[in-house]
Amino acid sequence: MISRLTAQMAEKIFIVVSCIELFMGLLRMCELTLPFSRYILWIFTLFYAAVASVKQYSATQKAVFAILLAFGVFLYLNTGLNKGIRAVIFLYALKDINIRKLLKSMLWVMVISTIIFAVLSMFGLIGHYTVMDIRPYRGFDGLRYSFGYINPNRTMAVVFLILVCELILSYDKQPWYGYVAITAAYILLCHLTDSYTAFMIGLAVIAGMCCVRFVKWDKWSNLLFALFVMLFVTMIVISVMAAFHVENAWMDRINNFISRRMNQLTKYTCDEKYALPYAENWRLFGSRNNHNDYDLGYLQIFYYYGIVPAVCYLSCVICAAVKACRDKSGWQLIVLIGLSVYLFMESVYFSNFIPVDFLLLYSVSLLWGDYGEKTKNEISNTI
Repeated sequence: MISRLTAQMAEKIFIVVSCIELFMGLLRMCELTLPFSRYILWIFTLFYAAVASVKQYSATQKAVFAILLAFGVFLYLNTGLNKGIRAVIFLYALKDINIRKLLKSMLWVMVISTIIFAVLSMFGLIGHYTVMDIRPYRGFDGLRYSFGYINPNRTMAVVFLILVCELILSYDKQPWYGYVAITAAYILLCHLTDSYTAFMIGLAVIAGMCCVRFVKWDKWSNLLFALFVMLFVTMIVISVMAAFHVENAWMDRINNFISRRMNQLTKYTCDEKYALPYAENWRLFGSRNNHNDYDLGYLQIFYYYGIVPAVCYLSCVICAAVKACRDKSGWQLIVLIGLSVYLFMESVYFSNFIPVDFLLLYSVSLLWGDYGEKTKNEISNTI
């Protein structure tokens, strides 16, 4: 009974602290400077460590923890960034947490926070309510709505996470008209923000969920896993080619398709003394010189955190996809595909606030395999 009560209390602590950290991450997207945030995140890490301390781990899991924590320490020594340490402790504390409860709490935090930010931005108290955007190559010259966030793309990145959480929680219970309502609301927000990336990926995820939900076919997981592998490898190859200065007609076409994001790679977003994101500036565990931000998410991971953390990150996502395929969970593969493609286009989820890094959080939740209430055989209990 004591251990059961301890586990229940640990779960509540984990969910509350995770939601607070998520809210801080959302505030940061509104271009707010959070005083003492670094120290607050270290305090959160102590809570995560306390939660992890009441869990049971196998010898292999303990060995992996020690290796990953050592990598996190190397990252901290080379860059001063503490996420490598914090992420390992957070993700191990995630074990045995009811992910549905966590996602439901995170969903409410994102919805309520976004509404509050939108209202406050109308009075000029936070972020930007609207921005003027001139893009002749897209034929766009007009007003875009940010609703309190730094820019409309950040707004839709949060809305996409709201969409994903909602679909995860209710994909198997949502009637057809529910999907119609969700799609209509999502298209309206895409229209107001004029977010091309969110529009394409969001509608693809909704369509995929509808197919798995309403079309009975035993091979969905195999098809979706093949699609995941193809897209994942393609996005990594494109990112690496961009990092190695590859320029040809195909790369030009890809660059135009992704709204010329590769053009950012030649620009400094900080001081010119900082390194550009090209491969010659990649290090095993990052560098204090690499402080710029770029939209291409996979390239940003290699550039900002280093080759070893990037390989660990991507390996985690791949393992999650393999497990989802073995469990014949097509809907989980759809979520992984959507988040992976979004990270390729936008580095917004690549954040020092761990709950914002939703692809990593979701991938590890699949590997731990605990979704609380679930139908038989929906999720495997083995890792």
